[in-house]
Parts: sequence; C-alpha cells; structure tokens
Amino acid sequence: MLLLTPSLSNTALPPATATRLPDEDWHWAQVNPYLSGPGFAIAAHGSGPSAAWPQDASVVLVVPPQRLSWHLVRLPKVPARKRLAALHGLLEEALLDDPAQLQFALPPGHPAAGTAQGLTWVATCDRAWLDACLASLRAAGRPALRIAPAFPPPADATTQLWISAETGTAWLHIGGPAGLISLPLAAFVAQDASACATLLSAAQGKTSASVPPVCTATPDAMAEAQAALPALPWKTEPQAQQWLRGVNSGWNLAQFELRDALGARRGQALLERLKPFWQAPRWRPLRWGAAALVMVQIIGLHTWAWRDRAALRALRLETQRTATQTFPKLTVVLDAPRQMQRELDAMRHGAGQLGPADLESLLQAMGATPALAGLQLESLRYSAREVRLRHAPGEPVRAALALAAARQGWTLQAGSGGTPGSAGTVESVLKRD
Repeated sequence: MLLLTPSLSNTALPPATATRLPDEDWHWAQVNPYLSGPGFAIAAHGSGPSAAWPQDASVVLVVPPQRLSWHLVRLPKVPARKRLAALHGLLEEALLDDPAQLQFALPPGHPAAGTAQGLTWVATCDRAWLDACLASLRAAGRPALRIAPAFPPPADATTQLWISAETGTAWLHIGGPAGLISLPLAAFVAQDASACATLLSAAQGKTSASVPPVCTATPDAMAEAQAALPALPWKTEPQAQQWLRGVNSGWNLAQFELRDALGARRGQALLERLKPFWQAPRWRPLRWGAAALVMVQIIGLHTWAWRDRAALRALRLETQRTATQTFPKLTVVLDAPRQMQRELDAMRHGAGQLGPADLESLLQAMGATPALAGLQLESLRYSAREVRLRHAPGEPVRAALALAAARQGWTLQAGSGGTPGSAGTVESVLKRD
C-alpha cells in the first residue's frame, strides 16, 4: 500500500489558485498495513515528485491534520439520502466556510460508532483542495482508493499527543474523547501553564482524565517535544507510522458525492477490500483452515481416483484371467467381452447350433412377434452382420421389427425402414456389432 500526503506547503496553497497541487511537494510511504509492530510495516518512505514514487496498486491519500476540522454532533435519525443535508444544518453555525464548499465524512460503522454520550464525530475538509489532491494523483497515474485522516479521533478513551515537524515548524496534535486540536508547538508553549493544562483537559474529557496519554513524536521533532513538555513520556515514531494508524482506523473521507468520484478501478477497490483476508494476522487461522480444507479435498479426490483406477485395473485383470481360463486359445486379450463372444460363436457353429447372430435366429424372433405375423417380404439379403429386408411400409411394422431384432442383438439402422421401393415397399437395414 502506498500512502501519499501533500507537504505543508501544499496544505497552505489557496484552493482557488490551481486545480492540481505541485507534483514535487509530496511525501510518501510504502507500508503493509496488516503487519504489527512499531515500524515493522513500513517498507520505505521519502519525498519527491510522482516519478520517484514506488509502484503500488493500492494508493491512499492521507490528509494532514492541518486540513481537517472535527466536530462532535448528535445526529438525528434521517434517511441516508438526507444525511448530508442534516449535517449542513447541524454544523452551519460552527463552520467558518459555506457547508457546500466542504467535504463531510462520518466515522466507520456509522451509526453504531457514536460515543457513550450519543455523539458522533464528523470530519470536514475543504472540497476544492481535496479535489486538487485527487486530480494530482490521477494525473500522475495513481488514483486514490481511499482518503484517510493522518490523525483521527481515538477509538477508545485514550488521549494521544503527536508532534511532527516539517519545513522547520513543529506542530502539536492533541486527540482525545472530547476533541482534536492541531496548532504550532511554539504557540502552545507561548501560553501559560494554566492555559496548557486547560487545553489538555479539554481534549481528554472526563472519561480519560485518569488515563495517561500516548505521546509520540517524529525523530526531527523529538528534541522540541521533550523541551516543551518534559513531564510527558515521549516516544520516537516515524511519521509514516502515524499515517498507518490513521489508515487502520477505518476512516474514509470519500463519502457522499465523493464516494464514486475517486477514479479508481472497481477491480482495485475489490482487491483492496480483500487484502486483509490474506495478509492481516487476525485472519491467519481462517486462511490456514481454508488452505487445509482445500488440501483435504484435493488429497481426497486423488485418493478416490487412485482407488477407482486400482479397482478398474483389478476388474480388467480378472476379466482377462477368466477369458484365458475359459478359452485357452486366447493368448492376447485386448477386448475380453468381444473376444469371448466370438470364441463362443465359433464353438456354437462347430457344434451345429444356432446363435443370436445367425439369420435363422433372427427370422425365428420375427416370426414369434405378433405384430409381424403375416408380414410379406419382397426380398431378403444377408451378409456378414447385415440383413436387408424389403417389406410393406408402416410405422407399427418398423417398431415391431426393431423390437424383434433387438432381442437377438441386432439394431435397426436410423433412417431405414422408410426408403420407398418398388410396388410401395420399403427397405429396412439390420446390423449387428
């Protein structure tokens, strides 16, 4: 998965100046979001134009915290098609911009993702700037599959502090159950101690005041973080690790009108949704179980086929043994039933007995059929395993002839029995294999 986020110079770009962002002002990180461990999922990271980005089919646009605003609202129960209009009405007084110019997003799993107080997080972002980012990615041949926030609200009662630095400016991001705040670290330090404590407690809220915050900082901002807030337990963490945390939070800002406007192929989106099933550690038992089930089926089919082949070979050998024991003259058995029938016919002829293949047996069977009683044959021609009869036409005669012939192992050829002959007769052809 390739995470792409615009630099702070891009975030400061006025939305109306261009429809695309500068190609050279992007940060990227190639990660595996389904591996655990700090930094373990980050394969590579860097900055630069699109030509320097690694190849990856899954592209996620990560929105910096400076470009997002977060609001806790109590959503009314409205149909999905009216939800955006309801958000416009709820947040109209709290927003500095026209709601029509903003992109709104609800948390993953909405409406079941509300807080204990029945409030729901709503993210807003400048739509023109977001469209410029997406247009830049499409122009680079890297359409985004998702839009994730770099610093989403915490999923539990934990308060998180994250300090990142870019272009020489350190930014402090505070996220807690009661709110999210992003401001320059210098502006935070410039306030007095009581104001700083009030800001932290406002983000923590009542439910997490006793829970120690999680404090992380990028390597280039660690010194400033420890100097500004020395009492907090700071840990160094790559910037891409926080992006990955935002991706794994499940938030997707591509909602409402923007949902179908990402320009990504449906096959890529389906592949992205299926990736957790074969990469995420939590699905490993299911993958092993499915693989074991497939292997059992394959082994079972092969075992079944092997047993059937073995039984067929045993039956063939038994048939050949019976043929050679019954007819000692058979030295090579290729088709045991046919060869045994021929030997039996030869023995019958040698003893002067009639067999089913003899013409006399066929005529006796025809004479014993009531429907053929009184049948006048105009002609009869007999050759090896073929009899041609010319007789009066009629479907009942033909059906009775086929039945009598079948009793002796003869077959009435298709299409015969209907060929006109002289004096209103037809010819039927009987053959024996």
